This record gives sequence, C-alpha cells and structure tokens, in this order.
Amino acid sequence: MTDTKTAPALRHPTLSAAPPAATTPATPRRGTIRTRFLLIGLIPVFTLGLPWLGYTLTVQRSNDERLLLESVSQLTSNYSERILDLEEALGLPLQEQDVITSALGRTETLIKTSALPITNVAVVNEQGQVVIAYSDRFPEGSALTDQNIVQRWEKENPTILKAVKNIASETYGDLLLAQDGFSGRINVDGQTITLASALIPGNEGVSVITVDTAYIDQRMRENTRRALLFILASLAVTLFAVQRVTTPMVRRLKRLAAGTEQASRTSYGEEQAVIDVDGNDEITDMQVAAKRLRDSNMVLSSMLEEDDR
Repeated sequence: MTDTKTAPALRHPTLSAAPPAATTPATPRRGTIRTRFLLIGLIPVFTLGLPWLGYTLTVQRSNDERLLLESVSQLTSNYSERILDLEEALGLPLQEQDVITSALGRTETLIKTSALPITNVAVVNEQGQVVIAYSDRFPEGSALTDQNIVQRWEKENPTILKAVKNIASETYGDLLLAQDGFSGRINVDGQTITLASALIPGNEGVSVITVDTAYIDQRMRENTRRALLFILASLAVTLFAVQRVTTPMVRRLKRLAAGTEQASRTSYGEEQAVIDVDGNDEITDMQVAAKRLRDSNMVLSSMLEEDDR
C-alpha cells in the first residue's frame, strides 16, 4: 500500500502568518515638515530684512554724511550771499556795527530754526578777525542783547575758533579761492570737526558753519531699529503662519500614518482600519491610495482564509 501524502495548503506568508516578532531597529533622526515650511517662510526675512540692516549699518551712514555736507555747504553759500545783501542794503561794509548786529540776529534765527544740526556759525573778515559768531548753546535773544557775544563765543569755543581761522587763512592763501568753499572734516587738537565754508562775494570774508554729526548717528540708530523691528515682525508672522498652515496638515498625515499601520495588520485579526478621506490635495490622494490598499488587503485575506478552510 502506497502512502499518499497530502501537500499542505499554500498560505500567504504575510497575510496569514502570525505577526513577526517585534524588533527594535535603529531609530533614524526624525524631522518635521514644519521646519521646511519655516525655512520657506524665512525667505523674506533673509532677502529683505538682513540686506536692509546691512545697508543701514554700512552704506547709509556714508550717504547721510555726504547729503549732510552737501546741504550744509549749500546753506553756507547762501548765508554768505545774505551777508553781502545785508551790506548792500545798509550801504555799509562788514566791519560796521550795524551790519554785524543785523547779521547776528539773522544768524541766531538761522541756527534756531534750521532743520540741519547746526552748532556754530562764524564769519571772519579779510584781516582774519571774527566779526560774527553764534552758537546753538547761547540763550535765545542773546544775539541782540549781548554786546560781547563774539568774544564770548571765542572764549567758549577755542577749538572751533582755531579751525575757523585756519579755514580763513587757507582761503586767503588762495587755497579755496578757486573752489569758493570747503566742506568736510578737519582735525584740530585731536578733535574732529565737521564744517562747511564759503567766501562772501567780493572776498570780504569767509563764512563757516559747523554741524553735529551725532545727528547722523541718531538717524542710523533709528533706521537700525526699524530694520530690526521688521525682522522680528517678519519672524513672528512667519512662525504664526507656519503654525496655522502646518498643524492641520500634520494632523491629517498622522491620522493617515496610523490608519495605514492598522491596515497592514488587518489580516492578523485586529479590528478593521479606519482611514479618513478629506480635503482635495495631495494628502487626499495618499488617503485614497491607502484606503484602496486596505480594501485589497482585506479581500485577499478573506480569500486565503476560505482556502484554508
């Protein structure tokens, strides 16, 4: 008698076998989609905010200094022309007291009302004597009430006095006669003074106006603060937008991952996986594909179970 052996039924190694023993694979370093969205959102910060801040700290300061010197140079030239107009209106030379008194009143008005950071105005005649001088530190009205205003200015401003006389000396040494003025910085006794000068038409004297460069530093600080505020505001808006956009997306992806994991174990007797399909985007396509995979897995598992019976 011949023994007849019945071949065992074929069974799907994945769908009908017991779940494989749990292993502990090396866990890769996990990232998050939020980081990528955040980097995209930071593009405006890097392309606008940082260049603006760099421009403010480098180029803008030199531009502000140049514009300030150009403005003061033009103002000094106009001031010298007003001195000549005053002489012609009174019919007197610069050395006369009536001319000096009227010019001092106009000089005080200029300093007190100018939008530029003027600190000192001085006029030197062709003999090298300071005939008109006024400072922004003097009290209002002192130009017409203080008879010794020029001597007071010379006493309180020795460094600027030296600079003014140097400018006048160089002017009448034909250094400035060709260009009719000077604007820039000069160093006197270790102090840097920013000023502009202009000849009074007819070579009767030279006007000198000094300015405070702290005005530029203040403008730079304000612009730097604006740039930093823009960067911080951009960061805050970016973080808020990324959070609002990515939170629903991440929630849907987590549900999809959980449903897919559950679908892969449906054949092991676990409860049927629930895979939600919502939205109308690429994640929706992934949900539909996962749901079809779950349904196919269930059909195949049922067919194999019937064959086993």
